[in-house]
Amino acid sequence: MHINAGVGRRPNPDRSAVRNRVPLSKELRRVVNTPFEAGRNRELPPLPRGKGLWHERTLKWWDTIRTMPHARLWSESDWDFAIECAVVYQEFWLGDIKAETALRIRERLMGCTYESRLSGGIVYADPEPEPLAEVTPLVVVDTAKTAKPKKATPRSRVRAVDVDGG
Repeated sequence: MHINAGVGRRPNPDRSAVRNRVPLSKELRRVVNTPFEAGRNRELPPLPRGKGLWHERTLKWWDTIRTMPHARLWSESDWDFAIECAVVYQEFWLGDIKAETALRIRERLMGCTYESRLSGGIVYADPEPEPLAEVTPLVVVDTAKTAKPKKATPRSRVRAVDVDGG
């Protein structure tokens, strides 16, 4: 039996026949991979507080969502959407299994996973390293001539000293 591996249409070089994938030409937005601390302090519409009002998992989820690195890109309407998502998350944790589908769709739209961020054109980038400290020039002391330090030159002599005294 002979299997013909070349059966079927060849894919278009511009990938126009491929659906539901990130286009190759899509520009990725790089976001520094550090928590968005301003999300804790920002004047956002807060989740309503009250004893027993929010499930412990919902409050933990909200802390994660509002400090995601790409949350610094969100507008006011994005924050409103996130709060609405918290309500759906709460319904799920209180036992409404039907809320799970809506929750997953909303979390994908908010970029809660690597794949959802990538499909939205967002990638986390490591922060730039701190600049190195400035190097101080080496100063050689020639004790035979003077006790003043002088700058090192290629012709400066460096003497070895026997620390054992022998």
